[in-house]
Amino acid sequence: MKLSSGAPVVMAPPRARSTTGGIKELYAAFASGNDRATAEAILAIFDSVKNDERIGGEAHVRADFARKIDAALSVFVDPAFTIPDDMWEPFIRANPLIANVMAGVGATTDHRIRQVAGQAQEPFKSTVLFSPRNADIEIDFGVMLDSNPLVSSEWLYWTAKTLYQGNADKRVVDNFLKIIDQANGNLVPTHVCHEAYFLCSYLGSIEHERKIKGLINAGIQRSADDLVIRNNPNPRKIAFFAEHWLKGHSVYRSLAGYVRALRPHFDEITLIHAVRKTEDIITEGFDKVIRLEAKGIQINPEPLQDNEWSALIFAEVGMTAPSVLLSNLRIAPVQILLTGHPVSTFGGVMDWFVSGAETDTNPNNYSERLCLLPGMGAVHERPTIEVKPPAQRESDEVIINASCYSQKVNHDWLDAMREAIESAGKPVRLRLFAGATMFDNKGVGVFVDTVQNALPNVNVELIQHLEYQAYIDKLAEGDFAVDCWPWGGSNVMSDYLHAGNPVVATHFGESGRWFNQIGAAMVYRCDPFQPAQNKAEFIEYVRQFILNPSMREFCKKRLRLDRVYDHTEAAAFAQFVRNVATDPGHYAGDGPVEVGNV
Repeated sequence: MKLSSGAPVVMAPPRARSTTGGIKELYAAFASGNDRATAEAILAIFDSVKNDERIGGEAHVRADFARKIDAALSVFVDPAFTIPDDMWEPFIRANPLIANVMAGVGATTDHRIRQVAGQAQEPFKSTVLFSPRNADIEIDFGVMLDSNPLVSSEWLYWTAKTLYQGNADKRVVDNFLKIIDQANGNLVPTHVCHEAYFLCSYLGSIEHERKIKGLINAGIQRSADDLVIRNNPNPRKIAFFAEHWLKGHSVYRSLAGYVRALRPHFDEITLIHAVRKTEDIITEGFDKVIRLEAKGIQINPEPLQDNEWSALIFAEVGMTAPSVLLSNLRIAPVQILLTGHPVSTFGGVMDWFVSGAETDTNPNNYSERLCLLPGMGAVHERPTIEVKPPAQRESDEVIINASCYSQKVNHDWLDAMREAIESAGKPVRLRLFAGATMFDNKGVGVFVDTVQNALPNVNVELIQHLEYQAYIDKLAEGDFAVDCWPWGGSNVMSDYLHAGNPVVATHFGESGRWFNQIGAAMVYRCDPFQPAQNKAEFIEYVRQFILNPSMREFCKKRLRLDRVYDHTEAAAFAQFVRNVATDPGHYAGDGPVEVGNV
């Protein structure tokens, strides 16, 4: 595997980050003819921009970032510069940074890709420069994979990170869908494959999600063919895998009740994790804790290789590389996936997906067999934080809360919000809680531009991550909240309701999936207000909520939060686990199984 006609590609040791990369130093290194020194100088500039304390929202800061990146690219594309073969990986890692910074000043790397045409390293240099943000240049990803599987696969996983801000841009999404269309069986899983595995769920196409996850799963399973795991199942012993078992984390907040319900049925429950330190997670309720030694997609399997677990439950799969890896190994006779990240593995070594009769009952949305609990497929922890009465507002502006990480902000939803707000004809502030992901790889500038272009006549207040009390205080100031369909969310819905927000939610019926059914199910439980069934109804509901304060107040007074935080179905979950742990064939057939209340 080569970048050009030189030596085989190898992984270089990690480089120390730089915050002082300079353009003068780059030009001096280039003038010396030392390719390695030049490469280090280019990477130092990339590091200095990425690590700059300025976030990149203001026009002059964006321009400064773009000036530095473009200066580095002017040398990068020069035919006199050759990238040392062992330095390929940090250049690939810079791909989303380059794309976001240039897009932040309204530019692309199209012209730079044209400049490397005909060079010996054209395939690699154009790979570094190409992303879903390109406008006029197309590169066939299938051809890339055929010629250099490792480098091209690594590129896909890094360029996927442009979706953290780019999902709001239809062109970026369409370009990424084309890339997935061209993917083939040469795709290689690497230490960052979870980026594409995670973000493909936000593209709005279940078939593309199914394809890319299937290719990643198949690659891991091939590489693990010779791994031997010896299991001697004891029906009184199970294991639970969770990377984010923290009280404030969404995974814990929606699943802790299930774990508590397991205790009477099992003598030994082992918690398995890899990414965080054991002292940083909640270990209460577990008899043993195993922290796996992991480095990206590689783990030390020794603690798993001789086990007595009759079942292994995954809180989520896709948010970390170890979760993706383990979901492709047969560790226990029965492997069960919960709704911590509520999507199918689409081809992992997973037997069951636990959903609820009130949410997603469609088996076509899963490669796993469906277990339908008598509820929602989640049991939310009730927030205990105080909701303070908001201060009296002087303005008659209607505040709409929308809490959704930046990758959930999509062009179709933005278009619906624009139409609803403009048709209402009243002063509105859309308070968009987009979290920390909008800052990834200096993407906040282009994210702001994309949202503003989609909502040109709307007052948008963009809010980054807040401490929980400050966040709830902000929500409490709002007049109502909206579901960010089609990805929605369950814990943000819990936050809205706890803060006293009436909510406009959307239910997609049989065409929907768990993540866009859960919000409507939660709202309907505590306020029997029929959720919107499609985009047109959503627009009309938002418009009516803007225009009718009495309608908002009526819905707010009807909220019955005790119904949202009902944990009755946890007992049914525990009984289901006990049944399949005792006998993997307990439920005959292969269709969905409805588990009744215990």
